[in-house]
Amino acid sequence: MDTAGCEPKIELYFDFIDEDLAKMMKKRTLIDPSATKVLLTEIQKIMRQILDGVAYMHKKKVFHRDLKPQNILISNQGEIKIADFGLGRVCANRLDTMSKEIETLWYRAPELLLGNVNYDYAVDVWSIGCIFYELSEGSILFQTESEIGQIFEIMRQQGTPKLCDWSEISKYPHFKVHIG
Repeated sequence: MDTAGCEPKIELYFDFIDEDLAKMMKKRTLIDPSATKVLLTEIQKIMRQILDGVAYMHKKKVFHRDLKPQNILISNQGEIKIADFGLGRVCANRLDTMSKEIETLWYRAPELLLGNVNYDYAVDVWSIGCIFYELSEGSILFQTESEIGQIFEIMRQQGTPKLCDWSEISKYPHFKVHIG
């Protein structure tokens, strides 16, 4: 093939997987409205694969930064594939400044909502926890329409952190201490 004068082409080939966790959970609800929860054995299998995949990424110094059910593909054989690395980033140094406008709002870690731009892999772990809740309970854990609403909902459900428990919180730009 003569490619003179043309830019080189890159072709990517992927497995075809037509279902993600969000579709799987929605499909179950449509089939049986009382089936909002996924079976415990399935949850264990799914979560193990997600955790193994994310652990591998983190070992290679890759943040996904947008883990959510729509980005977790599941094959007909129950094999999990982590997808959509559009917000992913390779990061070797925790001191690197990164964008805080990542991750779908409902799966975004509190430190991001409070303006932290020097975060670590914990932002992916937070998202995994939200996915786990959604799989096991059949509903979204923190579902709001704005960043401020999201942080208020997290603190309403989990409590307001104390400085003695999370000393870094006072360094985040959007954290304010109200006295009185």
